[in-house]
Amino acid sequence: MVINPAQSRKGVNTSKNEAHVDHIDPKSNGGSGTPNNGQVLCRDCNLKKGATLPPPLPPTPNKFRLSPRLPF
Repeated sequence: MVINPAQSRKGVNTSKNEAHVDHIDPKSNGGSGTPNNGQVLCRDCNLKKGATLPPPLPPTPNKFRLSPRLPF
């Protein structure tokens, strides 16, 4: 079900399943307005996130040795 967005006003309760378009890297921190910097979040998640950056990804384990070995 798609709900058309409405301007938030004092005293008006919005739907809990309202979708917000969010900037991954906030514009206030220099983020761009391109689609690559956008994501769709639920209302509560977007308001909770505010103008913060997402947490960094955990490091991936290095499965390779530092020096390659010959197969024989």
